[in-house]
Amino acid sequence: MASLSAVQFDALDKSDIISYRKMDYEWQILVSDRERMQKKYPKALVVPATIDEIMLL
Repeated sequence: MASLSAVQFDALDKSDIISYRKMDYEWQILVSDRERMQKKYPKALVVPATIDEIMLL
């Protein structure tokens, strides 16, 4: 899962996204490959998703 600003979300390759949701100050993105996402977008906060976060997304 990644947390991105609006600017980062706009620049994101949408094919990397499984699901997403808009929060107050960021976008939460569910991605299929965290390691590839971290390498591709080094300024994004990429963390493991919990089962609760996966269910919400």
